[in-house]
Amino acid sequence: MADLFTRRECVEAFAPTSEHLKQSFRELALVLSSMGASINVPIRPYVLSSLPHFGALSLSEQQNAVMKLAQYVSICQDVIASGGSLKSSRTFVWRAFRAFGWKPSSKLFESMDEDHIVEVYDFNNVQLFRNMKFFEYCSYTLEDIFTRPWMNLFVRENPEQTEELVKCMTDLAASKSHETIFPSIATQKIYEVDSELKNRMNFDIESLTLLFDSTNQPAAFLSCERAEFN
Repeated sequence: MADLFTRRECVEAFAPTSEHLKQSFRELALVLSSMGASINVPIRPYVLSSLPHFGALSLSEQQNAVMKLAQYVSICQDVIASGGSLKSSRTFVWRAFRAFGWKPSSKLFESMDEDHIVEVYDFNNVQLFRNMKFFEYCSYTLEDIFTRPWMNLFVRENPEQTEELVKCMTDLAASKSHETIFPSIATQKIYEVDSELKNRMNFDIESLTLLFDSTNQPAAFLSCERAEFN
């Protein structure tokens, strides 16, 4: 039986390498960019095909980035296959809820319209989901979005507003409320730090909602926002 693979050889034979993961990320990014182009939403896949930011990650972090991008692309494909539009935030968000197993408040969609930027973050402030409107205001590439810390990408002009937002989210998480809240946070000025276009915008958070997992425990935040370039 000397010709059979050992357990270690099997693992090494089928374990993805960094180059394989880069190729997977590039292919997924191009698919998503094409989907955006079909509805006139600009989604930049990457700047350099060598993916320097992706390459700087550990192998496990690269696998995680590919997995998250693949999940997002899968949700997009699910929307399209069902006859829906990726520009319909309600349809897109509902499909994301099904994919992640999230349960929203019963009145969430009453406070959401098609002009809202919709984002979902976990409790470590990692973005888990964004609707297509997000890409209309973000000039970062998919490589940036899926591989780089957000503190390196965006800056708020007023740090006190960041503290106010953090407190609001912390209080909401602690309350485990199933209600959508409407925080009275003043318009924020947000700047892209390291993008090609260096977008600058006025940014308003209009509502925050907790999302719950299958055990009815808080799993993430959903934020409905409006923005305009300045």
